Amino acid sequence: MFTPKADRRVFWAGLLLIFASFSATAQEFRGSLAGKILDPNGAVVPGSKVDIKNVETGIVSTATTGEDGAYSFPLLPPGKYQLTVTKENFNTAVRDGIEVRVADRLTLDVQLEIGVTAMVTTVASGLTLDTGTVSTGTVVTGKQISELPLTEGTAYQLATLAPGIAYTGNPLFTGPTSNGNLAAFRSNGGTGANQITLDGSPNYAFDGGVGFSPPSDAVQEFKVQTNAFDAQQGYSAGATVNVAVKSGNNDLHGSGWYFNRDRSRTANNYFGNRSNQARPIRTYHRFGGVLSGPVVLPGFNGKDRTFFLVSYERLKDNIAEPQIFTVPTAAMRRGDFSALIVNRNNIANAANTVIFNPFSGTQSGNNVVRTSFGCPTSGALPSNSQCNIIPSNLINPVAANLMKFYPLPNIEGVGNGTQNNFFSNQLRHQDYRGWLARIDHRISSNQSIFGKYYHSFNPEDRQDWAGVVNGFPITQGFEYRTNDGGNIDYTNAFNSNFVFDLRVSLNRFVQERRPAQLFDPAQLGFAAASLQAMRGYQYFPRIMIRNLDATRPIRSTLGSTRSDWNEGRVRPFYMGSVQPTITHVVDNHTMKYGYDFRVVRENFSTDAYKGGQFFFDGTFTTPASNSSTALRNVFGRDVAAFLLGIPTTGSGGNASQIDNSINYSVQSLYHGFFFQDDWRVSKNLTLNLGLRYDLEQGLTERYNRILRSFDLGTPSPIEPQVRAAYTTAFNANPANFPKPPSEFRVLGGYTFADENNRNVWEADRSNFQPRIGASYSLNDKTVLRAGFGVFMAPFMIETPQQIGFAGTAPFVPSTNNGLTFVATLTNPFPAGLSGVQPSFGSSLGLLTGIGADVASDALPIIGLLRKNSKFARIVFGIQRELPGQIVVEANYINAHGYDLAVSRNLNFVPREFLGTDPTTDTASNAFLSANIPNPFRNLVPGGSPFNTAQNISRAQSLLAYPQFTALWAQEYNGSNRYNSLQVQVNKRFSTDMTLTSTYTYSNLREKVGYLNPSDTVLEDRISQFDRPHRFTFAGVYQLPVGRGRAFGNDMNRVLDAVIGGWQLNGTYEWQSGEPFLLTAASLYFPGNPATMTSRLGDGDGQGGKFGIDRSAFDAPGLVALSGFGIRNVPTTLDNLRNQPYSVANLSLTKNFNFKEGMKLQLRAEALNAFNHPYFGAGIGLNPGPPGAPNAAFGIVTTQRNNPRDIQFGAKFTF
Repeated sequence: MFTPKADRRVFWAGLLLIFASFSATAQEFRGSLAGKILDPNGAVVPGSKVDIKNVETGIVSTATTGEDGAYSFPLLPPGKYQLTVTKENFNTAVRDGIEVRVADRLTLDVQLEIGVTAMVTTVASGLTLDTGTVSTGTVVTGKQISELPLTEGTAYQLATLAPGIAYTGNPLFTGPTSNGNLAAFRSNGGTGANQITLDGSPNYAFDGGVGFSPPSDAVQEFKVQTNAFDAQQGYSAGATVNVAVKSGNNDLHGSGWYFNRDRSRTANNYFGNRSNQARPIRTYHRFGGVLSGPVVLPGFNGKDRTFFLVSYERLKDNIAEPQIFTVPTAAMRRGDFSALIVNRNNIANAANTVIFNPFSGTQSGNNVVRTSFGCPTSGALPSNSQCNIIPSNLINPVAANLMKFYPLPNIEGVGNGTQNNFFSNQLRHQDYRGWLARIDHRISSNQSIFGKYYHSFNPEDRQDWAGVVNGFPITQGFEYRTNDGGNIDYTNAFNSNFVFDLRVSLNRFVQERRPAQLFDPAQLGFAAASLQAMRGYQYFPRIMIRNLDATRPIRSTLGSTRSDWNEGRVRPFYMGSVQPTITHVVDNHTMKYGYDFRVVRENFSTDAYKGGQFFFDGTFTTPASNSSTALRNVFGRDVAAFLLGIPTTGSGGNASQIDNSINYSVQSLYHGFFFQDDWRVSKNLTLNLGLRYDLEQGLTERYNRILRSFDLGTPSPIEPQVRAAYTTAFNANPANFPKPPSEFRVLGGYTFADENNRNVWEADRSNFQPRIGASYSLNDKTVLRAGFGVFMAPFMIETPQQIGFAGTAPFVPSTNNGLTFVATLTNPFPAGLSGVQPSFGSSLGLLTGIGADVASDALPIIGLLRKNSKFARIVFGIQRELPGQIVVEANYINAHGYDLAVSRNLNFVPREFLGTDPTTDTASNAFLSANIPNPFRNLVPGGSPFNTAQNISRAQSLLAYPQFTALWAQEYNGSNRYNSLQVQVNKRFSTDMTLTSTYTYSNLREKVGYLNPSDTVLEDRISQFDRPHRFTFAGVYQLPVGRGRAFGNDMNRVLDAVIGGWQLNGTYEWQSGEPFLLTAASLYFPGNPATMTSRLGDGDGQGGKFGIDRSAFDAPGLVALSGFGIRNVPTTLDNLRNQPYSVANLSLTKNFNFKEGMKLQLRAEALNAFNHPYFGAGIGLNPGPPGAPNAAFGIVTTQRNNPRDIQFGAKFTF
């Protein structure tokens, strides 16, 4: 039988279900308090009135115990509370000192005493243990956020204090502008983005980064949950970072701060000292304030009801990012490459790099052979030798003009000064400002609402490594990041057992990039036809010299890195969510159920490389057209090719081409459903039982300008003609062909989205995620926990594949393998505007993109039946409270990831044709690089280079899809395994100290790729995110000296102002170095790869360092085979790791207390206090081909963290 109250419940529940058809829920940042009211004999007391009061806002919520004597307050904002229990014939019971932190699940049973008049007040104890849920992670308190030395003042920086976290970011960037880096950590083996929330609502920038970072004084506290066996937690298989913003209360409170750094207190960068460079410019000003209190207006007093908080922060920062680059030497600019001849007594020595003349090619059988620039083929060089000197009349005029915009070397470098020869401090300038406003309003005793709005803007001038060269700011560019967002949260407690919560949020994050100054490419001397093809483009073409740019972490590319080496981009990102949740308490069950919907949208617009991008390697400066990849990749041959004005076709991201504009508007919809039951089985045992189901719909593009997949089996429309041409050529010379016509097929091609099939992939409908947890209290000081759960990683927004819609015209230098050239850098697009390939869209169907790579390793073709990665985790743990409010926690975590994405190149040369060591590799390269007649000639539409080339290589004919080069597709058979022991010690702030310390011991292995494309089994390797050991510490200690302290309790105020109020604060992080990702293709080692070692950063015993003065790697015999060799070296090795990461931030604080709640704080902070340099970025990982070691192998060129900074600051709080 329905009662009016029940009818209202049904109405609201029904309304919720209707509303859920277009709305959503997110992560809960509020905590809960539940328990039972008992009489002196331990029996339950029904009908007890339980009030809980927020002592700062004065807001009171009320519950009445049912027949089971239970009460529950499920949605308590973080803060301090007082619990009051009244019942006739019993004394009133009051429990003070209750602190509810972010996402706490606290249990407090209250035993009443017989009586009618007395009030019994006690301080709640035993609430430092979270007995209501199974969760691993850590809470960072407001005290820690306010007092710890934060490098840039953002609380998100402290997320890495949690156990189970592996820091994977760049320590150079820790401020509110470091959107991606603040979220750069992995949790318990999970992949994908972490869940970043602000008051429970999503808080994202693009690529899973942090959107808005409130200033530290505006943050109440936050919790990092690395495992939460609560079905409400979703949208991430990693950690959930829940930041709670402060709300106002009944008193006016606020703070103002100012922090300063300058050159006199900043240490020099390691490479700056090494290069005898003076300390660069350093200025830093961070200031702001927070104000909160009751809303008081004429005729309205918001005390106990309506509160506000506003904050503002500005950060003006100029800091150096010193790096070492490679630029052409003065001799090279004149055509003199003689420095590459390191053994003049034996020109045939493999260590010599001989430059060959691309214009000297002659046909020799199936190959084109070339002569060198004045070098003999054997013996010693005469004293007057012109070996490796390019005649001035062969220097390309456009290349000569471009060379004028490279700075000259300014340090000694390596490889006879030819590499790592330019040092730059490259200053980063930024002027960040951020605003935040929040309103909390108590509508009635049962209803409340809060909302906030935030805005930030950051203009940044960064990566200007060359400065002004030849009168032009050649590498200067700007990025502007603008973030606007907010949320509204409405809560209605229909009664103490039924609570409805609705949260709505929207976030907009816009990235805009542009160069500092435009440039007319006509000044460089391009031919009129090619200028016409550039269609009025006003910037430099992108020049990619292989060993200066394309294959190096530290690029020496001409043009503005910050504007993507072109005219720039605009990239708005949006995320919206609506979050309804119902909490229903029935007897000992606290149940939550809700629906989670999110919409993620990204727009993108750029003119891309309308001025062309040109890739230079040794393709045409090696001895012959069938020279190995290893020989083509040797440093120097690429620079010579540039000087001679002969780009190569390239491939993938290094393809030489001219672009049309790139525009897209993509969207992804996400749905989540969850049910959670926290069942208090007994006083000691609580079970957490939940089920979550997620459905992430495939990516769509507003105008269907997007690929949908790749058809692997349908014959190409040109297959009959191509096979006929192949058969004719085969019959003329069968010995020249490695594959008979009967096996030569032309299959497959791109498929596209349309109105009937808009999604790039079909949604994975198998994302059921059970969650089970159990907490058992052995006593009021010890809790045992165990849990099992499955967690799904969403895709969010990814860069779409737009082949056909973002048209490019490939650069084709030669149609006969370099025997003659039809295009050079002077006139790269001789057909002019008519040669610029239009955007065909999907009109070419399976013939789209022939002659080029299909996708890439980083952006493969997505399978129609795509799967979300999932992770099954098991946790066993114990938590123990020690005297002094110290809590020790230990957990064992086992996690298994499955359905992980794997990128695989399906277009590979069969294994039987490949070499397995340097000797057989040479033979394989010679055979496979030889040419056969091109069967695609004059048959391919769309401006493909295959349409004009006279020949293709034998290797190309052996591919499963010979009309394409590489074919990267995504599979979903990957997996990983994570095991970890995690220990944490916490001390909540008492009289004088708070601390958090963690230690994590872990192992992460994975199967997420194939060592060789022809392998049939995934590589089992140590993960590049494996960090076996990690230790963190954060502490605040008030010295026990001064008025009201243990020493000097009655000290006079003058003396107290001198020796009282001192405080020490600090954080420390140490973790094992990451395994180097050995990306160089076809690595070969003659012995056991496990014997190779890395000593990066260690002293070499001669006053230098490994990785700086000599190679960091002890790997004799390690070489890079050609592209036709089988690799035998794993992509990661446990014994080849970066140096450990270590950083200590320390501060000394002096507090001047004027009265209760009002103080002035002076701070001196040492960031990276021990000035420990951290290397690794920019390290050379290509050992070079057999006999020609790469001088940059194992050498680092940049410091990956900031040198020591001494910061002074002041903060006034009231």
